[in-house]
Amino acid sequence: VRGSVVIAASGAALPGVAVVAEPTQPGVRQETVTQANGAFHLRELAPGQYTFTFSLAGFETVTRTAQVRIGLTTTVDVEMSLSNVSLRLDRQTVTAGESLQLDAEGFLGKEQVEVELHSTPVSLGTLAADDAGALSGTIAVPSDTTPGSHEVVLIGESGRTASITVTVVAAPPLVATG
Repeated sequence: VRGSVVIAASGAALPGVAVVAEPTQPGVRQETVTQANGAFHLRELAPGQYTFTFSLAGFETVTRTAQVRIGLTTTVDVEMSLSNVSLRLDRQTVTAGESLQLDAEGFLGKEQVEVELHSTPVSLGTLAADDAGALSGTIAVPSDTTPGSHEVVLIGESGRTASITVTVVAAPPLVATG
């Protein structure tokens, strides 16, 4: 079985895609990874019906079914689309000066992701996505943030973005002690 994997939007080759061939009847599963040119080759698959699964962090998983026959080359070419980025906060209201826990999925594996607080953009730091394109971290809302509605915005190196609204409330005044 031969084939190639490309990005749906651009037609560019997609290296590093995990390709799994699973027989529909009892048999031996085979795995490989696409090369720099997006090509893959699975050798010596037994004849029969197979389900092929293509996966890579930041992209929608694609599944195809194909029949493998003796003496014939089976070609399985696929296009993969970017997956949606999701972003969650541990709460929607935060006091200026406190921290928020955020979790996100759908970035590319190992991608560096800038975290900003918008009305006026304020950098809150950079987080790194794991191999699966997920990230988790704690961000501190600056103590001088103006109370009101703001957006937590994530901007990946790939240009992928996500945002969510958060309400910032004023920190209580400090009580003087003597």
